[in-house]
This record gives sequence, structure tokens and C-alpha cells, in this order.
Amino acid sequence: MAKANNFGLPVEYPQGKDKALQDFIDLTLTRAPRYDKFNVYSLAKELELSDLEIKQYQELSFDIRKHLVLNNYAEFQGSNKIYLTDKGRDYSKPTKPLANVTNNDFSNSTIGSIAQSSRKIEFNKPIKQNIVHKTENTASKNSWIEKLSWIIGIILGLILIYEFIIKQIMSNN
Repeated sequence: MAKANNFGLPVEYPQGKDKALQDFIDLTLTRAPRYDKFNVYSLAKELELSDLEIKQYQELSFDIRKHLVLNNYAEFQGSNKIYLTDKGRDYSKPTKPLANVTNNDFSNSTIGSIAQSSRKIEFNKPIKQNIVHKTENTASKNSWIEKLSWIIGIILGLILIYEFIIKQIMSNN
């Protein structure tokens, strides 16, 4: 019987998708090429993984690449390849698990708590803003040539008004 599509059954994660993602990120950082660009999806075939782990790795390859780039372990090289940065090359397995990249639960967050407790904070020094670029007031520093050109322009404007407008009005009367 012919298949209607090439999609297989969904990949299962016995230890959970988040745990698999953390393990694959660690595996990528420790086993990826140090100085060559590589495709995260294709890297699964070069690692010593079982068939199920290869499918899991390839399904999570976008999340792995996103985590590596967002945390400065790698940089993009073209549209689908990355290469490790110094931080990624110097990576050693962390003692605590990596940050969960798929969890967006902020229920235990302390964001905004500084606004509520700011009355208790006493500042030892006043906050000062340093001025980096001072601009000079150029309006008060007109040169004598500029002043002379204004005076000559005004005189010429008055002469032209007299010659072309006032003389014609007087000659018509």
C-alpha cells in the first residue's frame, strides 16, 4: 500500500522533550566541529546516536540551533549553517542543567518586584548623567564677514524695492 505522505509517527521522548533538548545541546557543544561551519540537522548522522535519538535530534535541531545562537555559543554562517564562537569552543559540561529554552512559564517570576520595593532602597550616591558631547552655541558666534553680508543684503534689498516698486508708483501719479 502506498503512503499518502512521508510523515511518520510523532517522535517520542521517554525522558521528556526538555531533558532531551538539554542533552542534545550539551552533546552538540562537546562534539561539534570546533572551527568549521556545520549544519545542526546533518550533525545527527555524524554523532554516535541510535535511530530513535537521530530522529529526536533532527526534530529538535531548530531549537538546538536557536539556543546556541541566542546564548552566543554559535553564530550563523549562511542560511542553515553555524559555527562555534570562542564561548562555544570553550564549553564544558555545566554542573547544573541548561536553561529551559521551551518553557515560557513566568508564574514564579520576580519581574517588576523592584517597583514595589523601591521605597526601601536608599541610594548612597545621587544618580548623575554624564554628558558625552557638548555642543557649542553657534548663534552667538557670528563672524564679521557674516554680519557684513547681512548688512549688504539688506541695503541691496531696499535699493531694489525703491528702484522697481516705489519709482513706478510715483511715475504713475
